[in-house]
Amino acid sequence: MILILCIVGVSNLKHVYMRERLFSKVLVYLLIMTFVVHGSLALIAYSAELTASEKALTFLTDVVGLDMTKYNATLTNNRVEYPSDLGGLAKEYVDYIFDSDESARA
Repeated sequence: MILILCIVGVSNLKHVYMRERLFSKVLVYLLIMTFVVHGSLALIAYSAELTASEKALTFLTDVVGLDMTKYNATLTNNRVEYPSDLGGLAKEYVDYIFDSDESARA
């Protein structure tokens, strides 16, 4: 009788062990998929980021209130510097020339 209980107990332990391994595999798979999806979403968000020249025009439109439909904006300079006082961070300079039909008539 004891031998039968031991065999049944060992058999149950194998099933428990197999279930735990399956659970561990599924958990690891879900963690990997979470990191993959999170990483791909970060790349999508990064690619949608505006450039410095686009940010400058957006600032002029949204903050300053400049009506860009009245002007032809020409980007004349877009340079990046890394001053030591900023600890190696980038500092971008963007220069535009704005022309309008009204300024050509004057």
